[in-house]
Amino acid sequence: MPPPGRGDNERMRIRTARVAELPALQAIERTAGQMFCDIGMPEIAGYDPWPLPMLADHQQAGRLWVAAADADEPVAYL
Repeated sequence: MPPPGRGDNERMRIRTARVAELPALQAIERTAGQMFCDIGMPEIAGYDPWPLPMLADHQQAGRLWVAAADADEPVAYL
């Protein structure tokens, strides 16, 4: 449990994505989609993640952000 006055979100760092992380972002998308199978929405799990060239375009334009955990590894993106 976090100390009083400190929420779990304070442990995340929001930053721009790095090119080397793009395959990891696809894996995050696949993992997130699988959660929908558990709630009876398997069609969402079947969606493909964004293609690497599209992610690269967004990253190069500065429009791809990640939430990074303590080890500075992405755990989410937008």
